[in-house]
Amino acid sequence: MGGEGMFTVKDYRDALSEGYLLASRCRRCGAVQLPPRPICPKCGSGDLEAFKAPK
Repeated sequence: MGGEGMFTVKDYRDALSEGYLLASRCRRCGAVQLPPRPICPKCGSGDLEAFKAPK
């Protein structure tokens, strides 16, 4: 993916083309966002990680 804790639109599109969804998880509060976001809407942290969403 784009780098440590980072993800890009290209990463998201690549994941879709490989048959899975890319989500983000806040390292501070654990909230999950789908589609991924650069800032956590729950706590406002920018410390997020991208991961493959379970099917």
